[in-house]
Amino acid sequence: MNENCLDRLLPHIDGLYTFALLMRAEMESTRDYGGHELTMAETHTLILIADHPGISLGGVARMWNRTLGAASRNVDKLSRMGYVTKDTVPGDRRTLRLTATPEGAAIAAEHKAYDRRRVAEQMQALLGRHTEEEIWAFFEVMEDMIELMKERKEESDYGI
Repeated sequence: MNENCLDRLLPHIDGLYTFALLMRAEMESTRDYGGHELTMAETHTLILIADHPGISLGGVARMWNRTLGAASRNVDKLSRMGYVTKDTVPGDRRTLRLTATPEGAAIAAEHKAYDRRRVAEQMQALLGRHTEEEIWAFFEVMEDMIELMKERKEESDYGI
């Protein structure tokens, strides 16, 4: 990349930080599901469990790129609320298999439908400002950024 291109791109980096902060606030905000307040992170953990019955706690942590402790806190809350069951694996008391209860599965399905409507509205608004090709290009760049971030995280996790 030449210096001129880099100089033009760098001022836009603040937009990435703003986006990340807005997403974090969104993930930490709560919504009411049948009298129980859940954050978006907890709700999406519930969706993950509903979509993958029998997933382990470690599987939840890996798929969400979270620590085992953070995943455990979300799962414990969902279990206390009656949305998730935790069953031990015969012969291995330390391994838990997670399953959404019928109430938890209903909340997961409701939220997935909500997300689909919301994303459709956002995409429609973006199509009023950008071409479909521009939006696809954005998603391709975002996927590349995700991969680069995962690689950096793995390097730092292993001290490389």
